[in-house]
Amino acid sequence: MEKGRVIIVGNSPNILQHKNGHLIDKYNTVIRLGNTNDKYCIHIGVKTDILCTRWVRCPHIDTNIRTFWFPYPPQKFEPENASIAGVKMVYMTPDTFTDIWERLKIGKMGSIPTLGLGSIRMALDIFKDDIVDITGFTLDIFDTYFSKGEYWDINCKRDNERHNLVGEALEIKRLLRNNRIRYKYF
Repeated sequence: MEKGRVIIVGNSPNILQHKNGHLIDKYNTVIRLGNTNDKYCIHIGVKTDILCTRWVRCPHIDTNIRTFWFPYPPQKFEPENASIAGVKMVYMTPDTFTDIWERLKIGKMGSIPTLGLGSIRMALDIFKDDIVDITGFTLDIFDTYFSKGEYWDINCKRDNERHNLVGEALEIKRLLRNNRIRYKYF
């Protein structure tokens, strides 16, 4: 992967408040969560280098994307995501997954990290020397988007009972405070 600036584009509706798609597309590497959507390209851009998802064989997945990230170790869901010719599939390392599990006590409140936190942790593992920015994430637990678990992507699964959303927001804020990632409002 090319060294340089990396951005992770989240699915929070707050990203639709600004027309920053052209700025997002200027990044060296654009990572998206769950899906792309031409309807919102003026807001979210069109460039997608990596798609962080749970299922590669969904009918709404853009078939031009050649790299997929899965935010869990391969043994958790590998049969459903068996190899597809010409597609690079990257799984979260077991050590990173265990670290998230222990930090958030996911076993008590859910079973897997969200695509958002999963993609952030994978980016920090893979792009160690690069700047990792995030946008389109709702981190304010008092925000109505956060409390309702709403996303602009209507195909995004809303299995929020499987996640520790408050713990994940706090973990992302910890990474922001420690300058591991930056939030881009543009």
